[in-house]
Amino acid sequence: MRHVYEGVKAVLKTNTNLQRIFIADPGPDVPAMPYIILWGPGASVSSEPNLCADDSFDDSFWVKVIAGTGEAAFLGAEIAKGLLDRVSWFHDDAGNHGQTVPGATHRVETVFELSNPIQVDRDVFVPNTNRHPCFIDLRFRAWSEPI
Repeated sequence: MRHVYEGVKAVLKTNTNLQRIFIADPGPDVPAMPYIILWGPGASVSSEPNLCADDSFDDSFWVKVIAGTGEAAFLGAEIAKGLLDRVSWFHDDAGNHGQTVPGATHRVETVFELSNPIQVDRDVFVPNTNRHPCFIDLRFRAWSEPI
């Protein structure tokens, strides 16, 4: 399923406000806000990056939007939902993703399922402020089938 995360990342990056997107872990340094973490089954670095030609799946994944304020987290979540709800794209075994991919091997679809309320992370401070970051989790279902 790792290739789905790469495809979701590419779809989200079509919006210039959503350029800091990480799969599973942003690393040791807290990135500038807002940023997004994609997580769920198969998101770890050790996951297989590509499907074999006959693989298909149907599973949920999460999009966590982290921002300096609750309003910014909400706006980022709305953008992400608008980009990913009821969207389909294609990918090939070389890792290319898009609406048209010559030689595509799979079609992927995503649909929004639910969101959790905005939360405040009281264990972290936003640099150069006296504020805590806020985050919201959105759950999507993704399915892929060979073409």
